Amino acid sequence: MVVGFVYEGITDVPVLQAVVDAVLGPDYEPRFIQPDRDALSPSTGWTEVRKWCEQNGAGLSDYLTWVKIDLLVIHLDADVREQVRATNTADLCTNIKGWLRHGAKDHRLIIVIPAQAIEAWLVAAHVAVNPQLEQEPAPVRRLVQRGLITGSKDGKPIKQLSQYRNLSSKLTMRVAELRGVLHELDRFAGKLESAAARLGRPVTPTHSIGKAPRRGKHR
Repeated sequence: MVVGFVYEGITDVPVLQAVVDAVLGPDYEPRFIQPDRDALSPSTGWTEVRKWCEQNGAGLSDYLTWVKIDLLVIHLDADVREQVRATNTADLCTNIKGWLRHGAKDHRLIIVIPAQAIEAWLVAAHVAVNPQLEQEPAPVRRLVQRGLITGSKDGKPIKQLSQYRNLSSKLTMRVAELRGVLHELDRFAGKLESAAARLGRPVTPTHSIGKAPRRGKHR
């Protein structure tokens, strides 16, 4: 199986892969599409995700077939929702589908929107978790406060890929447990399970016992 990734920044990749590993297992080939890792100065950020979607959405189905990608994960943190006039993750998902146009209907597409920022999933994997954790406006700062990632003298996060990789390994181990508490993480895992079922691929059971029912709008 080939899984493609479109994401905001390089440190998002190990977090996304940690969930994919937990659900699909590690036996897949990752393709990192946006940002372009071969570029000398790859363009990053949510606006680049939007640009990629707008430029490739119309021909997305043909593109995925041509380059033989079985699943395409598009990630965008919900902390940008005010900038695109969205009130919640469901609205932001609708915006992303609008950027993709016809490509939004492709069954290989998986849209991932952490409630605020993807670092909340890393925090949850390393501390006592609660449902409010996903709503924290800047969970990356908690990673700094806990000494899990490096921070500057004024406490500003210094994101290093190696540190995110190390933290993500524990997330893989705890996905089943965390799905019962973190609803956007549960959505992502559920979409992976559904996509894998369509492809006839067995998945690793990740439903926790007594998992809380999903809340919020369907997307």
